[in-house]
Amino acid sequence: NNVDNLPSKYDGGGLHRTTHPGAGAITYYHDFQTLASTDIPAGAEVFVSYGDDWFIARNDTLGDVPLQNDYIMADQITRAVKSYKDTYGHKTSSDANGQVMELVRNILDLEATSRVLQILPDTFDDV
Repeated sequence: NNVDNLPSKYDGGGLHRTTHPGAGAITYYHDFQTLASTDIPAGAEVFVSYGDDWFIARNDTLGDVPLQNDYIMADQITRAVKSYKDTYGHKTSSDANGQVMELVRNILDLEATSRVLQILPDTFDDV
């Protein structure tokens, strides 16, 4: 993110979102403002976060999109595996090393953390 959203007013202008033919021609968010949280050079993209709730509300449509805490957990796991790899990876067989990520993925699968599984490195060599 390089911008923060400020509170806005939500008003459909009397148009029903799914039945009125003009509903798609207007915005429902009036006075929507963003405030740059960092300098944005000319020609750069503006990045806005919808927040975790936006993805959770659309889970049926989008599936298990990784959320902010999932990235934090995946980063912690990857750092731990990298530490093991740097310390012991050269001392163990490639078969044993390959089983490390498989073990991590199996443990996480038991915890029903599919969002984290999506963003972890696939193999020990990818760490």
